[in-house]
Amino acid sequence: MLPITPPQYFSPKAEVAAVIPFINEDKALILQRLPSHPQANMWVIPGGKILPGETPSHAAVRELREETGIEIDLKSLIYLGKFYVRYPNGDFTFYLFKTYISSKQVEVKISEREHQAYCICPVQEVYTFALTPGLDECFELALKSDVPLLE
Repeated sequence: MLPITPPQYFSPKAEVAAVIPFINEDKALILQRLPSHPQANMWVIPGGKILPGETPSHAAVRELREETGIEIDLKSLIYLGKFYVRYPNGDFTFYLFKTYISSKQVEVKISEREHQAYCICPVQEVYTFALTPGLDECFELALKSDVPLLE
């Protein structure tokens, strides 16, 4: 379960915003990390560090654009909650969003500095990929709720 309260001795290295892009409601877009990344070759959703002065929602829109070339309106984001995650490389405060995009809007241009591949696949197939830790729970949350857990 994604923690909604900070674990003991939690010391966030960064605040991160991420967005699950659902395509035509029955597919999802996921990205494969480069071999040189700490989460080498694993599959992730678009996301990254929140810049100084940036809101989590603005960061999610920016990260989606930078990592996939897909432009969305800020109003299309659905906030799913704020979570506290621990990875081997540090603690992170994690703001999770989802959005629904028409396949007519999708022309993926991945950032080759961050990712080696992408996949638009049926949602149920997402679980067959080597996902980063906790991403399966993010998808479960996104599929069952349009209501934020916090804030």
